[in-house]
Amino acid sequence: MSLSDLLQPKKPTAPWDKPKTKPKAKKDAAKDVKGSKAKQPNPSTQTPARPRVSIPVYISIVGVHTTLLSYTALFLPRTKVLQDLAGHYASDASSSSAVPTSQDRPQHPFLTALTSSPGVTLFALCAGTLILQTWWASWLRGAWVDLTVQGTEDERAREKFPEAGKKARHLATTYASVVVASLLLHVVLVLFGAPMNEYVHSYSKRHHKLTDPGSLTLKTYLLALLISTLVVLPASYVLGPPTWSTSNDTALLVKRWTWVRLFAELSPRNTVERALVYPAVGTVLGAWAGIIPTALDWDRPWQAWPLTPAYGALLGYIASSILAVTLDAVISTNAANPL
Repeated sequence: MSLSDLLQPKKPTAPWDKPKTKPKAKKDAAKDVKGSKAKQPNPSTQTPARPRVSIPVYISIVGVHTTLLSYTALFLPRTKVLQDLAGHYASDASSSSAVPTSQDRPQHPFLTALTSSPGVTLFALCAGTLILQTWWASWLRGAWVDLTVQGTEDERAREKFPEAGKKARHLATTYASVVVASLLLHVVLVLFGAPMNEYVHSYSKRHHKLTDPGSLTLKTYLLALLISTLVVLPASYVLGPPTWSTSNDTALLVKRWTWVRLFAELSPRNTVERALVYPAVGTVLGAWAGIIPTALDWDRPWQAWPLTPAYGALLGYIASSILAVTLDAVISTNAANPL
């Protein structure tokens, strides 16, 4: 372009000579709108926020669970089948001519069915507790998935409701963990002074019942099985059985340290963890406190081993479960209505 061209004034252009840019701008705006719509995430594929445990549902589930445990403790041993079994083991008591030392203060008739055969009573408690704890653990597992598993609703549903074969294997592994824990706990109870076979004979003579030599060992194991069912079964089903593998697998490390954090450090962080830790602590403390009446010289039928620690464990579990749900209700209320 020459210097004269630059110095020459430009001629004004007519309006109809202006380039038509508005349609192009509209077209570009339409493209931008379409692009912004395309960039927005699809609600069907977007990962939803993890739901919280519903406190009203949690309260109702705990209420049903503790009520059924109370029924198991007080009424399941009174069923006709178990009473017939208890009468079979104590059939010689009616033919004995001696008088029991506790006849001067006879116990309430309601307790007779529970104390006539402690072994049968413990068997009933273990059977009923096993069924209830399996149901309770399955509900806790669903709540645990909602709180911890990240993913879509379909992924959580597959985790909460696995295939029948996978669920059966997981349940079998959980029951195996309970059995192993009960064997270890049985050894601990014996080391802490649980009665052995030599105590059977004096106890049998005093109460005029024939007892097989291994009955107290069996009763001690049933107590260990009851405590393991209350404590180990829910935790093993929800978290997975503890492992001592030295593998560097992230999932195994997380599981191992979760067990350590909950049951060694006693540091729960959410509703499900409190529902596992609090009843476990209450069960152990209740069983420990329940041993105290056994050593007293009241000579009452309900002092027979291991009735008092078994019912103490159940009472401690129920009280701690109520404490856990009460604490969660208070935390939820404070979070919804901050000061």
